Amino acid sequence: MSPTPCCTPIWRRANVIDPATYAGAALVVLASGVVSAWLVRRPIDRLDLVAVLTVRE
Repeated sequence: MSPTPCCTPIWRRANVIDPATYAGAALVVLASGVVSAWLVRRPIDRLDLVAVLTVRE
């Protein structure tokens, strides 16, 4: 029985990642960090810090 064409060494190729792929991934990570920071900061900006920090005794 002969091997199937997908498994012969002719079909092997090196896994080379293009530098543009790294740049795109970095851009996605940066954008998601900015969006996450914005989503966390919105409720914090709405807090009344004087009321939150006032301790009733």
